[in-house]
Amino acid sequence: MGESIKGSGRRQEELAANALERVLLLCDSINPRHTENKGDQRIRKAVDILSRRCHEPFTLDELAQSCGLSRSRLAELFQKETGTTPMTFLENTRLRRACELLKHTSLSLEEIAGQVGFSTSFYLSLRFKKFSGLNPRAYRGKHSR
Repeated sequence: MGESIKGSGRRQEELAANALERVLLLCDSINPRHTENKGDQRIRKAVDILSRRCHEPFTLDELAQSCGLSRSRLAELFQKETGTTPMTFLENTRLRRACELLKHTSLSLEEIAGQVGFSTSFYLSLRFKKFSGLNPRAYRGKHSR
């Protein structure tokens, strides 16, 4: 019985995190600045793919092919439109998602790493500290509800 209650709580946390993500995406879509600079449709597609599927492994070649661009042209246009590289954008998206999961769930770092696309919790921890200035445990302690 204890396991089903624990599993139920984890499921509720995951559902809450998903609902929060949907609300944030909705807020972004109705943000007046969202439509200010539409930019290149192919780069918007790349950003959308990276944002929606940040937990999946990607190569620049795969992303370029999905957007109908060569690898070098994707890299050039992406940098021009977003101010960053596609892979840096992907990592930052993953790390922002990890921040949300650390704040709003009790998932382990290993579970979070898997959900956001990092191969190991150790690597997530290294990148997270560089990104936020805190290790994941300290971040969760500082920002938990």
